[in-house]
Amino acid sequence: MSLHAAPLAEIPTRTAELVRIILPKGNTITQLRDCFGAVYSDDQFRSLYPTRGQPAYAPWRLALVTIFQFLEHLSDRQAAEHVRTRLDWKYALALELEDLGFHYSVLSEFRARLVAADQGEMLFNTFLQACRDHHLLKPGRQRTDSTHVLARMRVLNRLELIGETLRVALDDLATVIPETLCQVIPAAWWARYSRRVEEGNLPHSEPSRSELAQTIGEDGFFLMTSLLNDTALNPLLDRPALAMLRQVWLQQFQRELSGLGVTQIKLRAQEDTPPAESRRCTPHEAEARASIKRHTRWQGYKVHFTECCDEAGPRLITHVKTTPATQPDVQVNDTIQTELIARALRPETHLVDAGYLSGDGLVESQARGIDLVGPLRESSSWQSRTADAFDLSAFVI
Repeated sequence: MSLHAAPLAEIPTRTAELVRIILPKGNTITQLRDCFGAVYSDDQFRSLYPTRGQPAYAPWRLALVTIFQFLEHLSDRQAAEHVRTRLDWKYALALELEDLGFHYSVLSEFRARLVAADQGEMLFNTFLQACRDHHLLKPGRQRTDSTHVLARMRVLNRLELIGETLRVALDDLATVIPETLCQVIPAAWWARYSRRVEEGNLPHSEPSRSELAQTIGEDGFFLMTSLLNDTALNPLLDRPALAMLRQVWLQQFQRELSGLGVTQIKLRAQEDTPPAESRRCTPHEAEARASIKRHTRWQGYKVHFTECCDEAGPRLITHVKTTPATQPDVQVNDTIQTELIARALRPETHLVDAGYLSGDGLVESQARGIDLVGPLRESSSWQSRTADAFDLSAFVI
């Protein structure tokens, strides 16, 4: 796909006339087009496409479709169908009534280009600037809160985790050293690790599950030792799949010397595994972590949204920050305020919940000219849990 940037198209006369007949008062989609225009231009996406090849579908239209898709909670297939059949979408995208749009896979390819070029935030900033140009953005009073983001993964138990991690490592090695791998690993491994571990019939009894975990642990150490002992294969240990194997085995297994000098491999007790912020959940997504917030448990990430909340103005999101699921909210507050100030969006009042509030944060916010407002966290000291003790509520400054 190549990009041949073209001037923004005017809304076709027939499309505009029919929309005015059917939607005389308009709707959200047509009003967005009338108020903001096309918002994006092909030139903004020039770095995402090569200069030669089959012409790509106009990226400014795909950017708008991505926004409409989010507004109406649509899948890629549904969004592509709306481009073909919805008059208000044709109006906003400046399409002729007969235009059949594009195949739904074009949307995922467009998003992949944005992610690969780290240009996803460009869509957000461009639309935010359009709101600023129309005097809709008044950052005087803003609030921040976080929510969970699920990783693209099936939740694995410990047995599934170690089995799938070893299978992924073997699949990776099979792409680079297929012949050597056949010579190194026993024939029985092909039946054990030839398909995803959750697709197999895992044992149900605890002794059988422990025996299988022991076998998988020994197989993993055998594979890593074989690579380590061959100087020609040593560099393979730095491949991401093998690095993940080393990390998971370090977290899930321990090796002990018996009285006869024989190394024994044991699955670690649950309380002996690393804390959640460093513990791996899946070999398919190295950054995903397990976390809990109040009554919600999940594996993935955490996203922090900041929005304008002045009663007289619209609710516009001004900042988005994604962090590891285990990172405390209080550690993100400084970053959020610094980035808002850098984009000329400094709030006069910053509303947060108790997770973002700290004494240092109050002082630092005041130095930035920001009034940080939120509830204090409940005390977890032993004094607060003892009837005759003096906790913080007994003192007034």
